[in-house]
Parts: sequence; C-alpha cells; structure tokens
Amino acid sequence: MDNVNHPVHYAGDKQIEVIDYIKDTLTKAEFIGYCKGNVLKYVSREALKGHKEDLEKAKVYLQWAIEAYPEMECEKTKATINIKCPDGFEEAFKKAYAKGGIVTQGKGFC
Repeated sequence: MDNVNHPVHYAGDKQIEVIDYIKDTLTKAEFIGYCKGNVLKYVSREALKGHKEDLEKAKVYLQWAIEAYPEMECEKTKATINIKCPDGFEEAFKKAYAKGGIVTQGKGFC
C-alpha cells in the first residue's frame, strides 16, 4: 500500500484513481490550482498531522502541477487571442500583456 502515490481508499471498486478523474474533468488552469491548493494544505498541516508523509504528498501534487504547466504555456509572439471581452477587460488585458503579465478569463490562459 502506498498512501502517497496510490492510496487504496481513493480507488474504490472501480479501480480508477480520483486524481485521474479530477485531471480529466478540470481545465489545465483549474487542475494546477487544485494541485497548488493541495500543496498548501499538506505543507501547512505537516507538523501537526502527517509529518514526512504530508511533505511527500505535497511533493507529488507539486510535480503534477509542474507536469501540467508546460501544456498551458504560449509564446507571446505566436499567440493569437480572439475573445469577446466584458466591458473594461480589453483595456486591462492590453496593459497586463504589455507588461508581460498573464491574464485569465473563464477557463483559459494566455
């Protein structure tokens, strides 16, 4: 039994790991946010609850976030953005883009 990488209590009778379902259901940005939230959770409670195992779990979630991240990146010079912006968003987008920032709207990045 591996409580860090393949906890038996999450697979259930269907033998599908919940993390696979979550990754398939969420957008890339949502999945990365989910992983970062779990990193914070496990690091924050490490001293009080799971100790080393919680740090190992945080490491796994951080690695999943890192692995998902490159799939979301876009190069500024090649990106074409064609979205209908709510009032005021377009100007904010232009300012952030000019400064090299990332702007999010809805479920997308870039």
